Amino acid sequence: MSCQAAILVENGPAGSFSFAHALIAHTLYDQQSSLRRARAHQAIGEALEELCRDRPGERVGELAHHWAQATQPQDVTKAVTYARLAGD
Repeated sequence: MSCQAAILVENGPAGSFSFAHALIAHTLYDQQSSLRRARAHQAIGEALEELCRDRPGERVGELAHHWAQATQPQDVTKAVTYARLAGD
């Protein structure tokens, strides 16, 4: 598992992970095309919505971020909605 290799660390709400070092995240992220990154953000936003249902709670900031980075027109409304919730 990647946590054993110290690539990922568990943090925040249960099941939340991040890279152990920002350089790993930046390297992987920068190697993807902008379209691929947007699709990944959309997929993550959809997965978080399914996981959270109508109660995003601590994950509302994550939802705002991922929907803001997904570039499809229907995503703009979700990005704004979650950004407002995160601000509250």
